[in-house]
Amino acid sequence: MLIVQCEEHLAKVREEARKLNVEDKLQNRLDYLANYACPVEDPERTRCLLFTDFAPLSFAFTWERRNDEGDYEYWMNGGLIYHDSQKEWGVHT
Repeated sequence: MLIVQCEEHLAKVREEARKLNVEDKLQNRLDYLANYACPVEDPERTRCLLFTDFAPLSFAFTWERRNDEGDYEYWMNGGLIYHDSQKEWGVHT
């Protein structure tokens, strides 16, 4: 599950990705973050909170996992970093 905390930034990044003809690469990485470590039988086992990063086309994120009581707890954080030389985003933790 992806919870976007930066809708305006995401819209700007999507627009730039469209201009660069790499929107599919961005969406692929967003889908990866949304579904990481989510078994089919429990698609909401993890969630990813997406935030604005200081780099113009990049994001910071925090992953959380649901515990046995059903509450989400911090798991790890990282960045969805745009690499201009490859025209793609990489997930860094």
